[in-house]
Amino acid sequence: MTSSITYSPSADVTDSGTVDEYQLVEDISLVPIEQIAAPRSTKTIELVVIFDTMDDGTNRGTFNYTVYNSPQVPAILSALTLGENATAEQAYGPGSFVIDHMDVVDLVIKNSDAGKHPL
Repeated sequence: MTSSITYSPSADVTDSGTVDEYQLVEDISLVPIEQIAAPRSTKTIELVVIFDTMDDGTNRGTFNYTVYNSPQVPAILSALTLGENATAEQAYGPGSFVIDHMDVVDLVIKNSDAGKHPL
């Protein structure tokens, strides 16, 4: 699947066609074009990843012991219509985080599963 991101209505869009096969990239070898000092974090979010068997017998992955379920209303639509409640994490469902504008977030992922996972 391919897509384009347009930042300005007057931007030229180049259609490179479809991609038949993705190239593997060693993401550890990627470096920024312009290196800048990392800013201090203003918020830390910890996610504990665990795979567990649910009551119905299915094996599911969880974040902080909560199975992810897609919201019925996309978060951006909720944020635009909740008014002063738009910053209330509970308005978006369990396991949601609200991040303030210009926050720098340390995301800590703890793999508590016995199996190997690319986290």
